[in-house]
Parts: sequence; C-alpha cells; structure tokens
Amino acid sequence: MPVPAATRQLGFLPFALSANLAASREVFDAVYGFDEGLSPEEDVDLCWRLQLAGYRFAVATDAVVEKRERAAGLPTFRAAWAYGRCGPRLYVRYRSKGMRRDLQGAAKAWVWLAASVPALIHRPRRRQWVRTFAIRSGRLSGSVHHRVFFP
Repeated sequence: MPVPAATRQLGFLPFALSANLAASREVFDAVYGFDEGLSPEEDVDLCWRLQLAGYRFAVATDAVVEKRERAAGLPTFRAAWAYGRCGPRLYVRYRSKGMRRDLQGAAKAWVWLAASVPALIHRPRRRQWVRTFAIRSGRLSGSVHHRVFFP
C-alpha cells in the first residue's frame, strides 16, 4: 500500500484524522486520549501514541469520507499555517522514537512554490499554492518557536 503524502511529510508512523478515526474507549483511555495542547494535530499524536503502545493501526482504503473545504483565502491560510506549526512540536516529541525530517521533500515544496508563482493567475492552482505556502511557513515559524529545524 502506498504511503500517504501527509505521513511522508511528517516522516513517522501512519495516522488518520479524527474526522475518520475510530478507537475503543478502553484503548483511547489507555493512552490518555487526545492531548489538546497539540491542537490541531492531536489526532496525529493520538495515532502515534496508540501505535507506540502496541495497538494495531489499520487504514480502510475503501472508506469514503466527505469533507467540506474551507473558504479560499485567509481561512485556508490560517488552518494550513496552524497545521504547519505543529510539525516541529511533534518532531520535538517524537524524534527520539524515530521521527525524521524530510529535507528533500521540504526543498521540493519550496522549489514548487517558487516555480508556481506565475500559475497563480489560474484559480484552480491558488488554493493548493496557498495551502502549501502556509504549511511550509508554519513549519518555519514552529521551528523557530521550538528551536528545532523541521521545515
């Protein structure tokens, strides 16, 4: 099964978003549930803690989840920036357990951002560009805040 892009970007174990994640109450309580201090990445942290505690993690590849996209522009930027800022915080918490940085992926993302600027006049590309720029900018901001380099 191919590795999802988000898992590659965070460089650690697979995870699911809480919008389509299920765990029994017993298992959820065994790892102390969500760490709300990690919002918005508390679901990633929960999945990783479950796996590190020895619980099985599976992805239902045929599951269908519908998700409403945020409005374009500032709401998209803010949400993606917040997700980006969490990457360095997760790295601080999990690097000793094997989380790694994807420096090549980060470099490719920044090159794509620079090369895609002329294409921003085409509306379909703007949302993807804004989201990618916000995540990468958030990663840099989070790296400074947490005194680690996790681009």
